[in-house]
Amino acid sequence: MFGIQLGWTAPTLLKLKNAEDFAASSENLSWIASSHEIGRILGPFLGAIVVNKIGRKYSLTICSISFFLLWLIMAFARSITVICCLRMLLGITQGVNILTTAIYFPENCTPKMRGIIGSLYPLYLNIGTITEYMLITYLTFETVAFVNAAIGFCGSLTCFFLKETPYFLEMKKQSERAKKNLMWLRGKKEFDSEVKLELDKIRENIQQEVLKEKSIVSIITTRENYKSLLIIIFLNLLFFMTGHHSIIAYSSLIFQPSSIFSSSEYTIIAGIFPLVSSCILPFIIERYDRRSICLSLLFILGSNHACLFLLKSMETNISKQCFSWLIFILTAVVMAVSILQISMTGIMTGELPPMSVKAIGNSLSVIMASSASATVVAIFLPITDAFGMKYNFLIYSIAAILLFLLILLVVPETRVYFNEFMVGLLYGWTAPNVVKLRNDDSLRPTDEEISWIASIHDVGRIFGTLIPALLLDRIGRMSTIILSTVLFLLTWLATIFAHSVALICFLRYLLGLTQGVHDVTSSIYVSENCSPRVRGIIGSVAPLFMNIGQIVEYILATYLSYKMTNVVNACIALFALSSSFFLKETPYFLAMKGRDGAAEKNLRWLRGKSVPENDIKEELHKIQQNMQSENLKKKSFKTLFTNAENYKSILIVIVLYSLNVVTGKSVLVAYASIIYQPTAVFSATELVIAMGAFQLLATLIVPFIIERWNRRILILSSLFIMGVCHICTIILYTLDSTIWGGYFPWMIFASVTCYLTIYAMAFPIMFMIRGELLPMSVRAVGGAVSVVTNSLSSFVVIRLFLPITAAYGVEYNFIIYLTSCILTFIFVYFILPETRGKALTDVKV
Repeated sequence: MFGIQLGWTAPTLLKLKNAEDFAASSENLSWIASSHEIGRILGPFLGAIVVNKIGRKYSLTICSISFFLLWLIMAFARSITVICCLRMLLGITQGVNILTTAIYFPENCTPKMRGIIGSLYPLYLNIGTITEYMLITYLTFETVAFVNAAIGFCGSLTCFFLKETPYFLEMKKQSERAKKNLMWLRGKKEFDSEVKLELDKIRENIQQEVLKEKSIVSIITTRENYKSLLIIIFLNLLFFMTGHHSIIAYSSLIFQPSSIFSSSEYTIIAGIFPLVSSCILPFIIERYDRRSICLSLLFILGSNHACLFLLKSMETNISKQCFSWLIFILTAVVMAVSILQISMTGIMTGELPPMSVKAIGNSLSVIMASSASATVVAIFLPITDAFGMKYNFLIYSIAAILLFLLILLVVPETRVYFNEFMVGLLYGWTAPNVVKLRNDDSLRPTDEEISWIASIHDVGRIFGTLIPALLLDRIGRMSTIILSTVLFLLTWLATIFAHSVALICFLRYLLGLTQGVHDVTSSIYVSENCSPRVRGIIGSVAPLFMNIGQIVEYILATYLSYKMTNVVNACIALFALSSSFFLKETPYFLAMKGRDGAAEKNLRWLRGKSVPENDIKEELHKIQQNMQSENLKKKSFKTLFTNAENYKSILIVIVLYSLNVVTGKSVLVAYASIIYQPTAVFSATELVIAMGAFQLLATLIVPFIIERWNRRILILSSLFIMGVCHICTIILYTLDSTIWGGYFPWMIFASVTCYLTIYAMAFPIMFMIRGELLPMSVRAVGGAVSVVTNSLSSFVVIRLFLPITAAYGVEYNFIIYLTSCILTFIFVYFILPETRGKALTDVKV
């Protein structure tokens, strides 16, 4: 029914705009589109009262009856004022319904099924939306209202078959009904131990929360309450600022008619996209981590809004037919992704607040969401008339970026990856700035000096890896990460004022030193904080952030001055530093220091409330046993050579890290602007940006595959394709480039970019394996040694690229990279063990 209300707006606005008996102005249309959002603001106040008085079931029933009656009246509406009033009342009904639904499903579902059941919400919403699109397009205003009323009547009948939640019944001291309903919901015919345990937990939770004594004051006075509520309030506020409702409401105005379809028909077709995406959601919601899904969706959402802004800016330079289709595709993708994100937002809104403030908290979140939605819908047409439609998309893009950062900053496993973003800036800085420095009259560096600028950070990285070996087991993982962020900030600040090759090289060396500290620390931090089920998914986020940083730096360095690029880098480092203070120390380090209470507290926080207490204690016990067996306090560098398991695992990591970098990734990224040749369409630096985009897309895929297939299979497949790419590049350079004509730059771009894209998918797996293979006793020292060898290999291949090219030809570099691919493939096939799904304490070499 909510979907019907959303779908009603877009085609109806077009009809009312052209109807002679209404003659609606832009002001009238804005009020019709946004009035139901005003009702949604008021609805949660009513919902917060009734949901804890008459119950969840009867609240939903009243909503359905109201929906039926209001649409019945709508059939006879003949003025803009009446339509706006009815839309507002429908919004109030919707506000009550959203609040109640967000409580009803989490309380009735098991943790395993909660995400799947919750993901059906957007599926039905989209079915309602696309149904309404078709009804409004082909039926009259009055007939559609009667059909909607009939749907509301059917919905009212189904509500009588709902079961009240055991939480509410226990809250009202109706224990027998609560027991029967819980047995029915879990599919049990008898009151077995499993149902009894769950019912006892519900009672215990209600007693602890003291529901009857809680009020709005508890939001302010209880830390757990206000933290979770602030998160869901801003989560909902920022999401609805991304323009989901305004795009649906004004889609018939956004879409441009073409020679094939009208705007209304485009709206119907676009409605299929979110319908398909909502069908996919139940299959991924419990398979992948909530945070990874949200971050991926928000990146796509923000990117599409930015593209819509740029497309609208270039409207006069694009043919009408092409423009119409591009607008349709981008907007349809936004609608598809938005419906997935709205489901994720709804699920987290139901899960985060404690029971005592769930009704109040959900009310506040719906109020904020409705306020944001009402604002963006109401100002869409005024902004379009005053400045142009493109500025709406700019606002939505900024909101998506802010929401991305919010999720990033409140999630402990991903906060650490802001430093990976900084590493991406470091790598992305080289390629475009090498060209700038070559053309700088005050510097004019030689090829020898450029080789040093491109490779010197790897020398710093070698020495940087020695620092964590000294600090990790003394000051902890969290403090070491903060230290590395401070170093990033200070070095980028100094780079702003660097105006000599020697000083640039020195600062690049310091940035490499900082990267070395971070490389060792981050893989250990993630491995120790994550459960085996999500360790691969969370670990795969590291290269995602690195590639985001890399492509951001490509764009900054291409279009900004050398000095301004470094200023922006320093600002990003400052933001990263502020986020680092919200990290949680790993339970492994706390247990190692004998702080078992703090270790248990952090472990419980990291695993979430849904994990049973016994599982937390069992995992902590395993960690403590591991501490004792490893005898950490007596171990040192010599343990690499005196214990068979230690030196085997460290040798595997060293060889894997050394060989994989010699396949050419770091050198091709550093010299991409030299390797790529300008085409008739793009310059070399613009091709570098495109290459970064392909790498970024590849890393977006990794979280969804890393825990589905074995690590070995993924690495071997990647190495095979990478080798084929190098063979193609060697053939292209060996044969006379004139054979290929104007296609040569494109073919080089395709083969090199394909290699880098596949490497971007393989690197997260290798990143995780380092943290998984090394035993706890040598994790810091072993991680440092592996990064040293990796950095040394990277330095050598980057440093030798230009000399080899000048002496023998560029193809000989790729022969070396191909050889390394073959050797790495053989090594992985015969030596590397499988680690997927294993606890760190169970991984054996």
